[in-house]
Amino acid sequence: MSVIVRTAKAQPTSGTLVLELNRTRGDPVLFLKRQDEGFARYAVPSIQDYDLYADGISYEERLNHHSIMCMNARNVGYYVAVYNNPEYLQEQASYTMRARWVAAGALLCAWDCHGHGTCIIVLKQPTCVCQQGLYCEGTQQAQVLGQQSHGYLDPGQWSYFALTLSRRDLRWQGGLAVAFLTTGQGYPVVLQKSRQGPSGVQTIRLNPDALRPGTIFFAFFNVDYFVHQRYEYVFLVVPSSAHDSGTSVNAYISLCLGVSLSFSAALSLILLWRWAHPQGQDGVPTLGPGRTCTGIEPGTIAGFPCYRYHAEGGWSMAKRAASTRYTKQKTPAEEDTEMLIGSRGASEPVLPSPRLAGSTADDPTK
Repeated sequence: MSVIVRTAKAQPTSGTLVLELNRTRGDPVLFLKRQDEGFARYAVPSIQDYDLYADGISYEERLNHHSIMCMNARNVGYYVAVYNNPEYLQEQASYTMRARWVAAGALLCAWDCHGHGTCIIVLKQPTCVCQQGLYCEGTQQAQVLGQQSHGYLDPGQWSYFALTLSRRDLRWQGGLAVAFLTTGQGYPVVLQKSRQGPSGVQTIRLNPDALRPGTIFFAFFNVDYFVHQRYEYVFLVVPSSAHDSGTSVNAYISLCLGVSLSFSAALSLILLWRWAHPQGQDGVPTLGPGRTCTGIEPGTIAGFPCYRYHAEGGWSMAKRAASTRYTKQKTPAEEDTEMLIGSRGASEPVLPSPRLAGSTADDPTK
């Protein structure tokens, strides 16, 4: 535990003191108490002071931004303490911290609402009214019923989606099924009316009696504890019937998500193959160092049967037999056929047939 003593003697008689801690590693707990208060008066904060003088919300919800606000702060000394709790996470703590003061009557909210909210007085205490989300962090976008949304979240980031339910749209009135699929090593959390779940495929069923015309908000968070990795996600909301048991909904969602992931996997394999088989200088794919695709050997091509055509449109049985290295004497039927074909004029092209009418069992033209 690290302890810092702060005094406010140079400040006005009373005001608002805000203490802010930005965590990057470890599991820190932030304490702020007057020197003459707490479990032991004029003693540094201890675990026994957690309930009254610690930022329990940020600690318990595994947030990176911690803060404590002290209203009507007086010209006395204050203890500031940071305790790295090893109960759940054995990791050295890393953080930055600052303390701010404003005179009585001035507005001051923690982290200045992260630039996504307005600081107002609610129940005699400065409070952020956020433009998006609960903590004025992250981004917010509209979600369309039946349409997939893709994205990624870095450690400690939030992403919000707003789904509008219209009275004229009857699809949602039978209930909704919400699917959230993640890939990667991050630690995803899904929030919707206090619903949350672990990583992987999460399907949430919203019953019709819980839905009203208006806007539903969904929040996705990448917890920056235990692991510090990004994760990618696919988010989908589809209508579901009030009589569905959940199996058909899950099957439909799994099919949609499976098709999307299969397409992504196929594209990745194609790009990997192209990277592993680069093109040579002449556009010929290479198979690795010292190996090149050269095609069929010339000797193999020379052994293929070859049929020569006359300029007048006919074709020579004798030359074809010679080209195939067939030396058998022509039968009278073959000679008659050759003469018949050769007697046609240049304006009457003849298409060769795979089998001639006068061929025999020994005929090489079969």
